[in-house]
Amino acid sequence: MGSHTSYHKDGNIFRTSPMIKPKTRRIGKCLPLNDFATWYQFGTSMILKESITEYPCLKDRNLRDSLRIIEVNLNDYPSKVLNILVELINPKMKDLLKFENLSPPTDAKTYVIEEVQPFIVITILGHDHNLLIKPQIGGFTVSHYNSRFSTNRKDVDYTYEVIGSR
Repeated sequence: MGSHTSYHKDGNIFRTSPMIKPKTRRIGKCLPLNDFATWYQFGTSMILKESITEYPCLKDRNLRDSLRIIEVNLNDYPSKVLNILVELINPKMKDLLKFENLSPPTDAKTYVIEEVQPFIVITILGHDHNLLIKPQIGGFTVSHYNSRFSTNRKDVDYTYEVIGSR
């Protein structure tokens, strides 16, 4: 499907998806990676577990420059959906991840990729009690857990896109 968000070295942020026109769109500009001193949250995705097998496997060319592949056992997450939160954080700010008001919900699994700077933080939610985005008939509901794990903060404009036929 080729749907992803990318943060480039120069600070430009692009969204690539078959659901938008043009296929690749610049959605913002932040600090260049060399100047990155804070924390940036890309967003939260909701994925139906049953649809994961519909996506193609990674190709050798996509693995060429990989630093790390994280293999996730879907059986560790009993919900029918997963929420995946992706963030960048300056290594000097990593201790912020330990603050209670920024901690993930119960049963979340967080991976910190420290081979690059800024670090990449990936959090997976997959239990009915910790999901931030849940499907419902005709749409979805969004939740708020704390200042870091929220999909419905006041005065924030959210965008969404639906991929797939379900």
